[in-house]
Amino acid sequence: MGDLVYFGRMLDKIRAHEKNELPPDYQTNLGRGFDEFCTNFLQVQYHDVVSRVKEGGSDEEILWWCFD
Repeated sequence: MGDLVYFGRMLDKIRAHEKNELPPDYQTNLGRGFDEFCTNFLQVQYHDVVSRVKEGGSDEEILWWCFD
């Protein structure tokens, strides 16, 4: 996603978690570590990004939502 290399991965993890396809090792750190760095950089809350992902849309649409 542009220069935000990690953003797409974070969204993929959110989607996988919603489908119960995310390995347990990844679940304990959801919203922490790089997820937290990314959302802090974008000045959005992780739980708000999760809610937005649940609404659907492409990675690019969600990124533009973060910018708004």
